[in-house]
Amino acid sequence: MDHAATLTAIEQLVEPLLRAEGMALVDLHWGRRGKTWVLTLFIEKDGGVTLEDCQRISYQVGELIEVENVIDHAYTLEVSSPGLDRPLRTLAEYERFRGRLAKITTTTPIRGRLTLVARLRGVEAETVLVEVKGAGTIPIPYAQIKHARLEVEF
Repeated sequence: MDHAATLTAIEQLVEPLLRAEGMALVDLHWGRRGKTWVLTLFIEKDGGVTLEDCQRISYQVGELIEVENVIDHAYTLEVSSPGLDRPLRTLAEYERFRGRLAKITTTTPIRGRLTLVARLRGVEAETVLVEVKGAGTIPIPYAQIKHARLEVEF
């Protein structure tokens, strides 16, 4: 199974399990770290993820992957919460974190730049609205967002 197919298979296994536990998959990484293959799941739930949540999900996911034989070689499984600088993956997340500062990288320049640090102002159809200091509200087509994550503010 190629890299993308493995990621898709893992997501399809994990998401129903997390939903049943009242959690959501925020991000998923699968790849080599040195000589070791590592699968890292970033999970969240209302009220925050506890160490016990991570341990329980790690056990359940490990069992599920073994039973379904999705990964057929040795690997390390890590389960964690996404942290303060969490990635933004869906339009719903851009709406959910309205008012927060985010760093957004696009596939084509927006106002002459590929990366913007801007305040999230919501979503209209397939467009993310952001406010850049001194430039006002800027629409960014969701399809042009390569990746984005929340910025930590103090």
